[in-house]
Amino acid sequence: TIEAEYEKLLQWGIRFVTTEDEEYPVLLKEVADRPIGIFLKGYIPKSDFPKIAIVGARAGSSYGKECAEEIARELSAAGAQIVSGMAYGIDCCSQKAALEAGSSYAVLGGGVDICYPKEHLTLMNRIIENGAIISEFEPGVSNVKSNFIKRNELIAMLSEKIIIVEATKNSGSLYTAHYGVKYGKKVYSVPGDINSKYSEGTNMLINEGIKPYLSTKSLVKAINKSEKSNKSKKLTDEEEMVLNFISNKGASIDAIKLKLDLKNIEELLLSMELKGEVKEIGGVFQRAR
Repeated sequence: TIEAEYEKLLQWGIRFVTTEDEEYPVLLKEVADRPIGIFLKGYIPKSDFPKIAIVGARAGSSYGKECAEEIARELSAAGAQIVSGMAYGIDCCSQKAALEAGSSYAVLGGGVDICYPKEHLTLMNRIIENGAIISEFEPGVSNVKSNFIKRNELIAMLSEKIIIVEATKNSGSLYTAHYGVKYGKKVYSVPGDINSKYSEGTNMLINEGIKPYLSTKSLVKAINKSEKSNKSKKLTDEEEMVLNFISNKGASIDAIKLKLDLKNIEELLLSMELKGEVKEIGGVFQRAR
């Protein structure tokens, strides 16, 4: 029976959360293509599901791994929650660094009862203790290549921001980036050595119009400002000015800059996005509520 299967899952420490459950992530509820339910081991904070994905090449260079670790460590310390795929290379580097300062969430291409790759069992257990392992595939399903595109799509659905650190021209991380664009997420790409195969994909994304990720500083400042403002439930005077200008019609960043002459407009918009006040769709910022 369904009840017996559910009890068996609970015995294994696995829960199945559906769209009807309060625990079902808010960011998933906003996506029309969302799965009707997800399997998980660990916990999902009700008010603050992981917002920033960091993904990249399975091999990666020492430059890429150092970038992933630095970005994840600083963002996690600032209060962001890091989501990735627990794969070799960039994924595991970012998740290990994130766990030094906070929590991390791994989306798998198979059942949450199967550690893939098997060498990451220690990492998997640490993620379960300080976050969650998540999958839309039933327990027992193997991590096969055809599942990874769905895994990458779910990573994009679960994240407000996506950072691609390194990617070859055929990397699965490019799917995550393209799904991020499809679902209106903010996607960044870390520029790399033009002679490195691990930078072919990330540099190609930048050439296609994806914003280059040049510094963690502004994102961390925006997160910190967002946390302080969320506690007081107030917008700053400058943010109120931006929100009033955007009105219900929306406005491009160039139009906002031209009209309001604010030097820190990108930082302000990023902070307002993190607070859920505005969202960017096709280069136009609109009220999010």
